[in-house]
Amino acid sequence: MSVVVFCGPTIEPAAVRALVPDADVRPPAARGDVLRAMTGRPAAIALIDGYFARVPAVWHKEILWAMSEGIHVFGAASMGALRAAELHTFGMEGVGEIFQAFATGALEDDDEVSVVHGPADSGYRALSDPLVNMRATFAQAANEGVIGVLVARALTRIAKSLPYPERAYDRVLQSASDQPALIDAVAPLRAWLPRGRVDRKREDALALLRRIGELARSGWSRKTVTYQFSRTDSWEALRAEVAAEGGTASQLLRGDGRWSGLREELLAAGQAHDVYAGGRMRAWGLEEARRLGARVNVRAVEAVIDDFRRERSLLEGDAFDAWLREQGLSGDEAVAFFEREAALRNVATRDEATLFDHVIDHLRSSGALGSLLSRAAEKRRDLTTRGLEQGDAEDTGLSLEDLWKWYFVERLGRPVPADLVAFARTQHATLDELRYAAAREYLARGSAARAKCRP
Repeated sequence: MSVVVFCGPTIEPAAVRALVPDADVRPPAARGDVLRAMTGRPAAIALIDGYFARVPAVWHKEILWAMSEGIHVFGAASMGALRAAELHTFGMEGVGEIFQAFATGALEDDDEVSVVHGPADSGYRALSDPLVNMRATFAQAANEGVIGVLVARALTRIAKSLPYPERAYDRVLQSASDQPALIDAVAPLRAWLPRGRVDRKREDALALLRRIGELARSGWSRKTVTYQFSRTDSWEALRAEVAAEGGTASQLLRGDGRWSGLREELLAAGQAHDVYAGGRMRAWGLEEARRLGARVNVRAVEAVIDDFRRERSLLEGDAFDAWLREQGLSGDEAVAFFEREAALRNVATRDEATLFDHVIDHLRSSGALGSLLSRAAEKRRDLTTRGLEQGDAEDTGLSLEDLWKWYFVERLGRPVPADLVAFARTQHATLDELRYAAAREYLARGSAARAKCRP
């Protein structure tokens, strides 16, 4: 798996690939770009440079979501250092002196790392000097005796007073030339700068890339976090915005990693419409659960897991473990899945009284309502003509065991569930209602079906 690296004026792509050969190098990050980067399920995302001001900055929620999905996220030097300082307690890894300064509060203002840069065809060439570099440069000049410590502090104050787009060494030295206390320092400093200036941002970016290179060589493990990601309205709006750029949200956010080839298989089987509709309904159900403030505790989740296993005949531990592996579920991800399942079932129970109206509309939308009603009317006429209008299991001549075997194996093409009550619940029915429907279906299929299935 690759590493996505967002960079621009701080460091060039060739330097990135020298330390991380398989890096997917991208321009400075803006809002939504971390979300887009997850298309290929990279092992890690490294944030160095990012937009702000006139372009919305990369959002904290994107980074939190990436980490909750098992992706390592690193930051250094510029926007990466800012976001890492803000999110390191959640698991984002910051690297370098600039990150440390922001994390400890030694630096506080975003403009410390801000620069103006050229367009992509210029290689995002910096057109101003970042204050963090100037601070480090003036301090180094003082350490080497080129200027005094007080002069270094004064020059830093001049640089800080300038708007970040106007920060440049020449501009600072020009201002210093107008001050008697500083004028004597200008000439030696100007002569020293070509060899002595410090590029702190680049140094931190290189440190970050070396760190990633070391981790890549030892092999990536899945990122784990201790927080529960909160899917707010603004987060869903961003997901929708990214999805609207082309393709589906699933393609953009899940398409090429663990789920590679899945959409192709759905299309090949003609199942994509139904599966996406089901996914959409789950999304709406979870949003409704959030709107209602539904809470699921540990006992509720454990009860749902028990029901889930009975419904799918997964009562044996080995069978359940195998099912979890097949579905790509383990650890925290499995817990999160069943928490969502519990929330959905909670909402479904609340909405059961009004749900059938929406079922009717769904059948209308799919074009299936007419044929189902015709089939129901035909069945009633047939059974009434044969004196079986109230037909039930005893009229089939089968034992209950054989009726269930016919219904599940012959009619539905699946094994008989170990827990029929749990299965009936998945069909929004009682066991008696399910038995009645199975018996009448058997009776309506006539003597040929009975001859084939009677023991």
